[in-house]
Amino acid sequence: MAGTPENDHPNAYIKVPVDEVAAQIVETIREIRPHIVLTFDEGGGYGHPDHIHALAAAVAAFHAAADPNYAGFSLEPWAASKLYYWAFPKSRMKEWIDGVKELQPDSDLANLDPDQLGMDDSIFTTVLDTSKYIDIRRRAIAKHQSQYSPLDRMPSKDLEDMYLSTDYLIQAYPEEGNPEETDLFEGLDI
Repeated sequence: MAGTPENDHPNAYIKVPVDEVAAQIVETIREIRPHIVLTFDEGGGYGHPDHIHALAAAVAAFHAAADPNYAGFSLEPWAASKLYYWAFPKSRMKEWIDGVKELQPDSDLANLDPDQLGMDDSIFTTVLDTSKYIDIRRRAIAKHQSQYSPLDRMPSKDLEDMYLSTDYLIQAYPEEGNPEETDLFEGLDI
């Protein structure tokens, strides 16, 4: 997390130059040829330095992958159609914190300020119903072993389900996205 000594370690992810990380992502984009690229929001979700670093690399790679003058790669350039930032709206963070306050009023999470978390609701362009994939998402989150899962701190299955049943995204490129999109592939001819 920001301000912790781990960020000063020479092998920390944030110590790797953004252009080196981006180059690896460019290669992956050119190999896989995705139509959509997703990354963290500009605040890294909750200020996590690695997430912010990943955002910078993903945005650079999104544009560089399409550039025929981007040197050093044998794969043909590929221009993904859309770039999205994944984030939480402030309204959803408030609902979640209110639920924690009700179920576990002594939890440190009950003292979080929802005004300091999440992004302004008005900037979201895309809301995806992911309720059919809750179990798959739980299994995927369980694979994230470098730190605890956010689900480990949820005081009820209902709050977990609320967290996992909807994704909120901000279309970063092209900027003229549909403000009420419910499908990432909307408007694409694929």
